[in-house]
Amino acid sequence: MNIESTSEVVDELTEIFRYNDAIIRNLVVRTKDAVTEASPVKAEASREDRRDERKAERAPEAVESNEEVADEAADSEE
Repeated sequence: MNIESTSEVVDELTEIFRYNDAIIRNLVVRTKDAVTEASPVKAEASREDRRDERKAERAPEAVESNEEVADEAADSEE
C-alpha cells in the first residue's frame, strides 16, 4: 500500500497494526517525497504480461503458417 498522510495518521496505523491479531507482519517506511515510479516487482509483472501477449499474438501466425505448409504439401502430392 502506498499512501501519503500526516505523521499522526501513520502513528495510529502503526498502533493498529501492532495490536491486530490478523496482521502477522507489517513495515512502515517514511520517505521525504512520494514514490511515483513502478516498483521493481510491478515492472517485472508488466514485462511478463507483455511477453505473454507476444506469445498469444504469435500463436495464430504459427497455426496459419503450419496450415499453409500442409496445403502446399497436399498440392505437391497431387
